Parts: sequence; C-alpha cells; structure tokens
Amino acid sequence: MERRGSLAEDKGLTWYPIVGPLPPVGEMQRRTMQGHDFVIARSVDGYTAFNAACPHASAALVEGDLRSHYVICPLHNYRFALADGRCLKPKDGPRLRLYQVNVRDGQLWVGLPSRGGEAGGARAAEGL
Repeated sequence: MERRGSLAEDKGLTWYPIVGPLPPVGEMQRRTMQGHDFVIARSVDGYTAFNAACPHASAALVEGDLRSHYVICPLHNYRFALADGRCLKPKDGPRLRLYQVNVRDGQLWVGLPSRGGEAGGARAAEGL
C-alpha cells in the first residue's frame, strides 16, 4: 500500500531507516531493530515488513516462499497476505503482524511501535 505524507504523522510509531542493501524483487531479508525481529520482503508491489516468526508455530518466515501477494511459511505451508497479514491458508489461521513501511527520497523506513503501541500494516510502493 502506498504511503504518503510525513513520517511524523503516524502517532504511536517511531520511524527508523533501513540501512544497507535491500532485497531485490522476489526476495526477503531478516532484520532486528529496537527489539523487533522482522522481515523486509520486496514483491512486485513494493516493500512489506512483517514479524520474522510465523504466528502459528514460530518458524522463520524468511526461509519460506515469497509470492506476489503472500508469504508461505516453510513449516506448515500457512499463507499470509502481504497487504494485511490475514491468514489465507488455512482461513481460520492466526494473523501475521505487519509493520508500516515508507519510501522517502529512495530511503526505506520502518515504523516500529513506540511505548508499547501496536503497529498497523501497510506496504510501501517505490518512488514516493
């Protein structure tokens, strides 16, 4: 999902730049920042950040398969939508936690919860 506006507009989040090489389209990278272990995934739609552990059985999602609109857990083949974290297979599975991302002037940023807040889900399209 394309993000517009100032990074400062999102209350409850602190924004951090993602430094170093970013994954090419179709790949994922695991990152740890401010006590949050997450994955940066790059699909044809842009970047998405989500919790590194599968909410079902804590498998490392970075070892799973990234598809254009979902990620597949390597342990039990659970599928999670990149747009909102909803479990697609099985339908009644747990939701994947997403972190907000934003691309500003070629720099990828991730919004992490401040003061124990919850992060909402969003994607960042390139070229904002």
